[in-house]
Amino acid sequence: MNFKNAKWITYPEKFDRNIIYFKKDFLIHNDLLKAELFISGLGFYDFQINDIYPKQGLFKPNISDYKKRDKSHLLTEKNDCYFAYYDKYDITKYLLKNKSNTLFVRVGTGYFHLNDKLDSAKVDYGQSRLIFVIKMVYKNDVEYVVSDESTLSMLSQNKSSLYLGDDVDFNKEKMSYKKSVVINDIINLKKEEGALDKVFRRIKGNIIYNSPRRLIVDFGFNHSGNLSGYIKGKKGCKIAIKYAEAMNDDGTLNLASSSYEDYKSPNEKEKKIHVYQINRYVLSGNKDLLQTLFSYRCYRYVEIIGEEDFQIKNIYSEFIHGEIKQNLFLKCNNQVINDLYNKYILTQYNNFHSGVSTDCPHREKLSYTGDTALIRNNLLYFFDYEKQMYKFLKDIYASQGKDGFIPYSAPDFATGGGYFWSLSVALIPLSLSKRTGKMLYLKESLPYLKRFVNYFKSHLDYRGVVKTNDRLWLLGDWLSPETSNVDVSFFSTACYYLSIKYLTDFKKILGQGVGRNESDLMNKVKKVLIDNYYHKETHTFANDIQGETVLGACLDIVDDPLVKKHIEDIYTKNPHFDTGIIMTPMLVDYLINNGMEGLLFKMLNQKDYPSYYYMMNNETTLPEHWKKKWPPFKTNNGSENIQISGDTSHCHPMFGSILYAVIKHIIGLDLTNVNKKIIVFNYKKQFGINEINIKYKNNSIDIKDGKMTVTVAKGYQIEFDGRIHQFGKYIIKI
Repeated sequence: MNFKNAKWITYPEKFDRNIIYFKKDFLIHNDLLKAELFISGLGFYDFQINDIYPKQGLFKPNISDYKKRDKSHLLTEKNDCYFAYYDKYDITKYLLKNKSNTLFVRVGTGYFHLNDKLDSAKVDYGQSRLIFVIKMVYKNDVEYVVSDESTLSMLSQNKSSLYLGDDVDFNKEKMSYKKSVVINDIINLKKEEGALDKVFRRIKGNIIYNSPRRLIVDFGFNHSGNLSGYIKGKKGCKIAIKYAEAMNDDGTLNLASSSYEDYKSPNEKEKKIHVYQINRYVLSGNKDLLQTLFSYRCYRYVEIIGEEDFQIKNIYSEFIHGEIKQNLFLKCNNQVINDLYNKYILTQYNNFHSGVSTDCPHREKLSYTGDTALIRNNLLYFFDYEKQMYKFLKDIYASQGKDGFIPYSAPDFATGGGYFWSLSVALIPLSLSKRTGKMLYLKESLPYLKRFVNYFKSHLDYRGVVKTNDRLWLLGDWLSPETSNVDVSFFSTACYYLSIKYLTDFKKILGQGVGRNESDLMNKVKKVLIDNYYHKETHTFANDIQGETVLGACLDIVDDPLVKKHIEDIYTKNPHFDTGIIMTPMLVDYLINNGMEGLLFKMLNQKDYPSYYYMMNNETTLPEHWKKKWPPFKTNNGSENIQISGDTSHCHPMFGSILYAVIKHIIGLDLTNVNKKIIVFNYKKQFGINEINIKYKNNSIDIKDGKMTVTVAKGYQIEFDGRIHQFGKYIIKI
C-alpha cells in the first residue's frame, strides 16, 4: 500500500502514558463497491468504525525497530530495517452509504513511547502516533481519506502502558478535540505478516476470599492476559486490581516475583522503588466494564481492593497470547518429563506476544537474543515458528553495531546479557537451516557473523582473552543454583572461539573456501583457551564449577579422554544439575553425545534440590531459577558480584530448552528430517516409560500395554525399528 499522502500524526501537546483518541469523519457515496483501511498506530492501537468495533488482534502492530534514534553506532542506518508494520481491514460492511462516517482510533504507548519504565526510557522512540489510509472504491472512481492535520485528536485522562498497566477513570471525559500535528520522521511501513495477539480462553476463577471491599480470585494456572467483566460501586470509588503469580504463606498475594525496580521519577534517581502489577480504576457509579486496553499482565491470582464497597459481575480472566500454531503434543507416564513438557508449553504461550518470544510476560516483556536462541529448537519443532524466527533473526541483523557487536535483545533495548546472547547470530540461522533444509539462512548470516568475529579482536587483553565491554551486565551463565560463580572471561573467550568455528562451518556447508586467516585465528584462540583455562593435571577447565569443564569439553580443543571421565565422575557422585540456563542444555547435549543418557535420566528424575522436580513442584509454569529466591551472580570478567534480594519469576521459558533433546533421546521421537516429512521413532525401553502419546500434526504414536499404535498422515512416513510405515494405521507389538 502506498502511504505517500498520509502523514504520521500525534496530539499537539506533550503527554506521558495517556491514550490518544483520534477521530476522522468522511462521507461515503451510494455507489461504494469496497472500502479498505490501512493503518498503523505506535505503540499499540485499536479502532472503531462508527459505533462498531471490527474483529482485530490485540497489541498491534507487532514490535519492530521503528526508526533511527540515537543509533550512530549502528551498522545499518538508512534502509528498510527501520520500519513499522501496518494492518489492512475490509471495512465495507461497517459503513453507512450517503452519510457521514467516523473512524475512531485509540493509540497507546507500547514499545514505542517507552516512558513508563525509566530504566528503558533511553530507547524511547518519541510520542505515540498514528497513520492511516482509507481507500474507497466506487463504480467509476477511487477516493482516499488519509491521516493529516485535519484529523482530530484528544488526550485522554486514561492511561494504558506496557509495564505500569492501566489507570482508568470511568467517569465520562470531556471530549475536547484539537487538530493533530504532523510528525515528519520517516518510518517505513510493511504489511503485518506475523502472529497477532488474541484472546484464546475465558477463564472462570475460584473465589478464595470475599468481602464488600476485597476479593481474591484463583484462576488455576499462571497465564498472560487481563480481567474482563463488570464492576459497580459508588461514583468516585477507587479500585486497585493486583495481579500475582503466587501466594504468600499468610494468604496475601506475592507481588514480588513479577515486579521490577525502577526510579521513582525521572528527576529522582537516587532511590529505587519496586513496581508491581497493579491496575487502578475510578468507578462511575454505573456498571463499569473491565477490558484489555494496551497492556497485559501475567498471573494466577487477582486481588481487587476498593476504598468503598463494590460488586462484580461476570468476571473472567482472558488468556491472551500470539496466534502461534502448536505442532507437537506429548503425554507420557514419567512425571518429570510430562510436567516439563506441559509447563514449558504453557510458559511459552504466555511469552508469545507482539510477534516475538519474550523472556517473561511481566517485568521485562523483551525479546532477548540469547533467551530465544536457547529455546530455538523447541520453537521450530514444537510450533509453526519458521516465519516468526526468521523475522527475529532479521531484527538481530538490523541491531548489529558498526563495530560488529550483537546486542542482547533485538530490537536493542539496552539490556544485559553476555556473548552467548550475541552468539544467537550463529545459533538461530543454524537451527533454521537444519529444521527447514534451507541454506539461505546460513548464507545470509555470514557477513553478520564475520563482523561479530572481528568485533572480538578489539576486546582482548594482553593474553588474548576476551575482556568486558561497555554494555550492561556481561555475564557468563545466568542463575546457577546458589551463587553463579562461573568465570565470565572463560565464557566470553569460548564464545569468541565458537563464533569463528560457526563461521568456518557455515562456509564449508555452503561450499565456500575457508581462508588461511580464519584457520590461523581459530588455532590462535584455541591456544589462548588451553593456556589460560585448561588444567592438564586435573583434566578440568577454569574453576571446574557449574559446567565450566563441560563447556571446555564441548569446545573439543584438547585430546584428553580423562576430561570425559572427570565429568562422568562429577555427575555420578552428585546426579544433580549445577548449571544455569546456558550450561544446562549444553550439559544435557554433552551427556547424550557421550553415551551417558542413563546418567541424564537419573539427573532428570531427582526430587531434591536442585532438580527439575524441585523447580516445578507446585508450579503451573517454568520458573526463572532452581528455587524461588534471587541468587548472587558475577558479571563482566568476574570483577563484579551482584547481590539481589527477593523472589524470581515463575514464568520464564529458558529452562525448558532441554525439552527438544529429552524428547529426541529419552522419549525417542526424532524430527531431524521432518522437513522431508520423515519421522523416526526410536523407542527407549531402558527408561521404563511404557505409556506414551505423541501427536505431530496429523501423525500419532501411542504406546500402552506393550502395544504401539502408529497413525501415519498422508504424505508422511514414520520409521520404527528399521521399518518404514506410510499412510495408514499400524498396531505393533513392542
